[in-house]
Amino acid sequence: MNARINHLAVWILIVVYFLIGWGWYAIFGEAWLNQHAKQATDIERTHNVGAYVLAFAGLAYSLFPYVVLDRLTLWQAAAHPSALKFLLAGAAIVLPFILGYTVYVYRLFGGKTRAGVYEH
Repeated sequence: MNARINHLAVWILIVVYFLIGWGWYAIFGEAWLNQHAKQATDIERTHNVGAYVLAFAGLAYSLFPYVVLDRLTLWQAAAHPSALKFLLAGAAIVLPFILGYTVYVYRLFGGKTRAGVYEH
């Protein structure tokens, strides 16, 4: 399949999508809050990381195997196997020191502050 993607059109649609959502909330958000007898401060603000991870996984799945759309595949972008082995060996040596130092500092400084000191 040799389909060409108009990237400008995709970015324009993304901006339009967010503008429609913002407009919808600006028009009907207050009415919805009044209907449910809520205020803006009553709505719990949760940072749902799972939604972002799922969206990124869907994007990665839909673009696979391209790293750069229609230009560069994953296998073309990969480094030479000997370079990857060298980096793996370096990471295997350095990573235990980083983890050990993190545990050491966590145990050293853990519990040194009082609760609520840095809250505003």
